[in-house]
Amino acid sequence: MVALVVLAYGSVLRRTRAGMARKLVLGLLFGAGVHLAMSSPIMLTEGVVIDGRAVFVALSAVFAGWPGAVITASIAAFHRFETGGIGATAGLCGIVWVVVSTIAVAEWRGLTTTVPSMRRLTEIAFVASLMPIAILLMPSNLALTVFLNAGLPLAAATFGGVLAFGHLLAGELQRHEATVRARRDLRTDALTGLQNRRGFDDLSTRAFHVARSEGKQLALVMIDIDHFKKVNDIWGHAAGDKVLAEVSDIIGKHVRVHDTVCRFGGEEIAILMPHASLEAALSTAERVRIAIEEAVFLLGGIQIKVTVSAGASCVEESMTEFGDLFDAADKALYLAKSTGRNRVKSAAIVKAA
Repeated sequence: MVALVVLAYGSVLRRTRAGMARKLVLGLLFGAGVHLAMSSPIMLTEGVVIDGRAVFVALSAVFAGWPGAVITASIAAFHRFETGGIGATAGLCGIVWVVVSTIAVAEWRGLTTTVPSMRRLTEIAFVASLMPIAILLMPSNLALTVFLNAGLPLAAATFGGVLAFGHLLAGELQRHEATVRARRDLRTDALTGLQNRRGFDDLSTRAFHVARSEGKQLALVMIDIDHFKKVNDIWGHAAGDKVLAEVSDIIGKHVRVHDTVCRFGGEEIAILMPHASLEAALSTAERVRIAIEEAVFLLGGIQIKVTVSAGASCVEESMTEFGDLFDAADKALYLAKSTGRNRVKSAAIVKAA
């Protein structure tokens, strides 16, 4: 059962994006684990059962976040209510304790945003293992007897189950995150942190065909640092790298969330802007140009100024591939550089000329 849940957990990580939808799906997954565990309980006496519900509820708080934990706990509570018996109230209270306490610890320790260590899992295991205290809510003629006979074994089983099962889930999460990082690194420029040419080519091609097939707008801005060779020649390549990284950072702060910024090559940077008109692209390029012109770059204790030139284009009916959009923006960039630099030019001007 544990192996199936771990395999399913890994599959969910690979097939869904991080966010609320994934948390809800994982909540249902851990809820399915609860259902399986509660379907094969150990019957201590009529209406008094022991199962692995606490392990699944506790770990859902760590690996599915509070939304997933609420779903898992709700499934566990419903199942226990349906089972009934004299231990129903105590069982429901135990479930509430586990979900509330483990969510609190998970959120406090930030366990839902990183791979949990064994030390952190131990904290979760400890609070979950206190669930047997709820046995004392049973009728007094049974409570103490059941607690003395089953409390310690149940606490130990819960503690060990959370650690063992949690370790397997943490390993699956760690492998998934390593894969995600490797894929991201393949598409990320190490110096600037921007997307590299490889990732941009795939994205821009898809974005272009979507724009053409669905009749949506798509704009492209090409930016080039003016006289960048002089920076390298005078201050050295390390200084040039510093300028390029800082320029990239400034550009990243002046684009929309859903725009893609790419180090296209050398000191040339591209901004792909879905659902943006030519006017919007020119406005963004101008904001970037002004911000870079006003910035101060510190190299070896000396302040220098840097400017950029930019060209902007937008998808037109005559364009059949992304290369056409790129050529239009590149020609506009060439016009900006050839007419004095530190300016933004439109592909429309080039076309009119």
